[in-house]
Parts: sequence; C-alpha cells; structure tokens
Amino acid sequence: MGGTNPTAAQLGTAIRELRESRELTLEDLAGIAEMHTTHLSAIELGKTNPGWEKIRSLANAFRIESSALVRLGETVAGATPKEDQGSDEDGDGKPDLT
Repeated sequence: MGGTNPTAAQLGTAIRELRESRELTLEDLAGIAEMHTTHLSAIELGKTNPGWEKIRSLANAFRIESSALVRLGETVAGATPKEDQGSDEDGDGKPDLT
C-alpha cells in the first residue's frame, strides 16, 4: 500500500480532469451520478470530501472502479506538493523547508 492519500482538493481535481477528458459538463456528470450539480461542484473544488457512496456513484458514472478513481486522486497527490512541505520561492523545483 505505498500510495499517497489524496486530499479533498486533489481528489476533486482528479474528478474534474477525468470529467473534462470525457467531454462531460458538470451537469452531465451530476445527472449520470445522480447527484446535485452544487454538490459535485463542491467536490471538484475540494470544498467537500466525498464519502464512499459518492465516490462509487462517480466511478460508476465514469465506468471505472472506485479504486481507480481514488488512484487518480493519489496521482494528483503525488504530483502536487502539500502545503506543509513549503513553497518553491527560489524556483529551483524543490520545496523550501525553512
């Protein structure tokens, strides 16, 4: 189990990117996943963390396994530095930990 747990924002980013890659509007995906567009928007923006039922509904809408959706969030988590890892103010590509 060597994955990085995605934050709500990272999972939301993964969902948005997958939705856009499938050329679905927010309304399209919300309808397929049987959820309100406002709730889906909040998930994509990282304002709310979806429970397993919502993750399952979204995965079913994308016709993928729930675990695959979470793995996409982990991919975003691995590519995005966490806030507590510092910023890259000097532009060298490494977080400043001071």
